[in-house]
Amino acid sequence: MPMQGDGNHQIGTMQSSRRDNAIPTSVFDASKLPLKQALAAWHEAMGTSHDVRLHETPEQQLRTCMKGWHLGEAFFGTLETVSQEFRRSRYHIGLGGGDCYCVNFIRDGVFYCPELDRYAQPGDLILRDKAEPLIYQARPLAPGATHHTLGFIIPHRLVDALLTPTDRAGVIILDGRLPLVALLRQYLSALENELPAMTRLQGQAIIAPAVDLLASAVNGAPMEATKYTVNHALVRQIQRHIDFHVKDPTLSAATIAAAFRISVRRLYQLFEPFGGVQAAIRKRRLEHIHAELVDFAQSHRRIQDIAESYGFTQRKTFNTAFRRLYGITPREARGFAVEGRSRNIARFDARNSLWHWMLELR
Repeated sequence: MPMQGDGNHQIGTMQSSRRDNAIPTSVFDASKLPLKQALAAWHEAMGTSHDVRLHETPEQQLRTCMKGWHLGEAFFGTLETVSQEFRRSRYHIGLGGGDCYCVNFIRDGVFYCPELDRYAQPGDLILRDKAEPLIYQARPLAPGATHHTLGFIIPHRLVDALLTPTDRAGVIILDGRLPLVALLRQYLSALENELPAMTRLQGQAIIAPAVDLLASAVNGAPMEATKYTVNHALVRQIQRHIDFHVKDPTLSAATIAAAFRISVRRLYQLFEPFGGVQAAIRKRRLEHIHAELVDFAQSHRRIQDIAESYGFTQRKTFNTAFRRLYGITPREARGFAVEGRSRNIARFDARNSLWHWMLELR
């Protein structure tokens, strides 16, 4: 996702802010590099999330700039780039994780999805599920111009419980003239101006309103205030409880319901959008395992030992569940991580890279 910097042109890394309590920011500005180096850097920066194919090779410079802010549980930013195609496959989902949505508004240019034969024009909203493979094109409106988007990346867990079942699709395109879509676009545009002066806590505080506006725009109507406030807050608390007890073998619907003093039936209703409580627990455990498999600090541990620490005692069951979620085997996930790290370690601090941020977006 796009990242914004503080004036330093350090390609693809999170830069330290001028104030200790400022929102972490980052920038990728390929136009500052010689063309050959810019093309290599752009492909390398996008390699963990997409394959990119430029429609035309620039003659002098690669006019591509990503800017953004790390808000803790979300990213907010912009992307301005030349005409090209983006391909996100199961390989990329397994390599960098996909448990989030990408929300974009077109400012200049056209978004086109060949598989669906769908277009998005300036002002339109695009909601992409990063857990689903997708091919799409970013096209400027005129020769020599650039494609420009504004948006944010948000975890599934903050959004899914607020969307109606009919909203579950790999990509959704909404007309920018719809009132609720326009309201969300105006809110994000205002944030772009205000975020540089915000503190970390202030930046984190804007996530919930953004999610609320997104759900209202996608659902086509505002949610009932009490339902949003109670259900959404409760789901988030339970998800944090699951995270805290993710290695506890006794974690179950019964223990969770008892901890929150609600009925098991009520718990099932809350987690129906996630496929059920047990499915949510299993998915979270697999996500933790995935994060450890691609973590260099855990590379000395056996894959099966990591799996067993999260309750997967049967290798076949674990491999099947992992592959069903990520499209690749656990061994392939670790191998891809090692391969990617060996290419990038000389240039990037892994703790400050976009890939590391994406792995933390859980």
